[in-house]
Amino acid sequence: MYFGLFNAMETDPGLFVNRSEECEWLTQSILAWLARPKDATVKQSWCVHGSKGSGKTIFAKKVLGDVKTSAPQNLKNTLFLEVDCRRLNSSRAVYNDVAMRLVQELGRLKDARVKVPEEMVGLCQAFLALTRLEGNVEAQIAHENLVRFQAALGGKTSMLRNVLEGSFGLTFEKTQKTTQSLKGSLRFDDAGLCSALKAYFCDLRDAGFRVLLFLDNVDELQHEYRTDEVRGKTKEQAEWVLELADAPIATLVCMRSYFSGIARTIPKRALPPLKGNHLVGILEKRIKLESKEIQKQFAEEAGLKVGMHWLADRAPTPLAYLQWFQNLAERDAWGTEARKKAVREVIRSEYANVPYELVERVVRLYTSSDSEVDREKILAACEKNDADFALIQDRQVILPNDFWNPSRFTLDPLLYILHPSGD
Repeated sequence: MYFGLFNAMETDPGLFVNRSEECEWLTQSILAWLARPKDATVKQSWCVHGSKGSGKTIFAKKVLGDVKTSAPQNLKNTLFLEVDCRRLNSSRAVYNDVAMRLVQELGRLKDARVKVPEEMVGLCQAFLALTRLEGNVEAQIAHENLVRFQAALGGKTSMLRNVLEGSFGLTFEKTQKTTQSLKGSLRFDDAGLCSALKAYFCDLRDAGFRVLLFLDNVDELQHEYRTDEVRGKTKEQAEWVLELADAPIATLVCMRSYFSGIARTIPKRALPPLKGNHLVGILEKRIKLESKEIQKQFAEEAGLKVGMHWLADRAPTPLAYLQWFQNLAERDAWGTEARKKAVREVIRSEYANVPYELVERVVRLYTSSDSEVDREKILAACEKNDADFALIQDRQVILPNDFWNPSRFTLDPLLYILHPSGD
């Protein structure tokens, strides 16, 4: 069986199944924030976390879609920003992405005949230009990046202008006196850019706009944690991103549970594991997008049906379930020996630089899909080889129970199919 459209990573909210309780909680919380009078709008934030592959992204997209259809009357002046930190590698890159999406959303509102002040567009474009200036930048060059937006601003004051002038000594005016006074170089660091972006969010609020910022996969902005030094750098970048939640906007953050200790001041909600019948429902919904021939095979092949339920009883997460169903179905590997052969092939491909025998030894340490094993036992399975231990951390064969204090580890959900209890 070879699929045409099947993609285990697809996050189209139309494919969402179950989690009605969690959906109701977050949808109603966001609708309550949107229903506040504009002059009473204050900051609000939520953190949704779960294990790797638990469906955090599709859950958030489902909720945001429901919000947009449930309260159209409150959305006229609302900007929805979606930023996937997995594609980025620093807080600066996040600020740049937020600015680009702000420009796009302001354009969308203008196309919908919403009155958008030109100074709001000009300010956002000016901030976007500054996020592209890395390292030490001559003050005059930075100033030139601002003055080209002077006409759009019309001399009006704003929080962003105040921050740029106070933190960097930059103005939007182009006079001989201003130009001559600019000497030396500037550095647009995380602190300065974050302050400027938060100030712009204040300007948007004062202009009558709301912002709902969805920060997805914050744990994958940077995922290095093997030493105190690299964890410190990862923490610094994540904290500068989460600092945006202190602006007068609504912020929805998604991350893996083991990373969520970083979101200290944000209310949290965990996505619990799904039952086997819900995993089957997720699969059935995706099969409906396939060709009639594939749907017919899916409905009629007895071995496939048995295998589908066998996997559902063992898979720790929706992603692991969908990935293994596709791998086994395309190899017609539902018998015990055929399945074991297929599993070896797939794991050797997915973890190409990790010895398969090492993966097997590590898997045998785990008694269940959610059990934890301490560092010393895993190091023993690596035959006291620090390089191998570092390798299985970097390749995410094992995952820390607590990213910020990685002394115990869980198994990547994709690998639990190797566990002896799965035979």
